Amino acid sequence: MNGSYGNKLLKNIFKIIIAFLILFIIGMMIGSVMGGGNLLTPLLPSTWSHIIKFAS
Repeated sequence: MNGSYGNKLLKNIFKIIIAFLILFIIGMMIGSVMGGGNLLTPLLPSTWSHIIKFAS
């Protein structure tokens, strides 16, 4: 197996993860607006700390 193949694969995986995170944040913003909240609420640190507390 070639080293460039591994690098290309890792770059593609990284691009997919970044795209997922961007789409996740955009979805949270849309959901916040539809729920009657502020557009930027998902970007606040307090929101993320609540999500982390809820997940654990």
